[in-house]
Amino acid sequence: QKLKKQSSFPLKEILSKYSVQVGQGALLTSLGAVTVSLFFLFMPNYLSTFFHYPFDSLMGLNSILIFTCSLFSILISYYADQHGYLKLFRFGALGLLLFSYPLYALFAWKSFYWVVLATLLLTGMGSLVISVFTSILVGLYPTSVRYTGVALVYNLGFAIAGGFTPLLVTWFIQVTGNRFVPSVYLMGFSGFAFLV
Repeated sequence: QKLKKQSSFPLKEILSKYSVQVGQGALLTSLGAVTVSLFFLFMPNYLSTFFHYPFDSLMGLNSILIFTCSLFSILISYYADQHGYLKLFRFGALGLLLFSYPLYALFAWKSFYWVVLATLLLTGMGSLVISVFTSILVGLYPTSVRYTGVALVYNLGFAIAGGFTPLLVTWFIQVTGNRFVPSVYLMGFSGFAFLV
């Protein structure tokens, strides 16, 4: 049995031979990173600051949503094993593209019931993305450079797209005066990722 030769400098090989896959991986990872950042890291502070919901209640809801996303991820991953990862990813991205703004608009209705409903639906759609994007990343690269390729796009995606999301979204809200900027931001990433 003949073993494939391992690249001596896999980063160089990835950037020179697999730049399309790096771009695809960056889009996939960016949507996953933005989803995690917006829904689980930024959402409680966002709803408390811009819509004046009680922060303690939001943190309790956030814990429930993280737990719900974890359960959804198990079910979604099992389903994706049978029916395909990319199909579920695109379904989640399309859902976020079409329904983010209407669901974010529910936050302005000044009822915690609508907050629970909107965040639960957003979490469900986001779970479709979060649960499967890493499995898609693995398939983008040959085994000789797979670890490097996945590590590159995953770490850059979460550091840049996910890391700067709260800062950029807050700045856009302040500049535009529109409290629903996070939904537009999410729709932009969803639209680009859907094209992968």
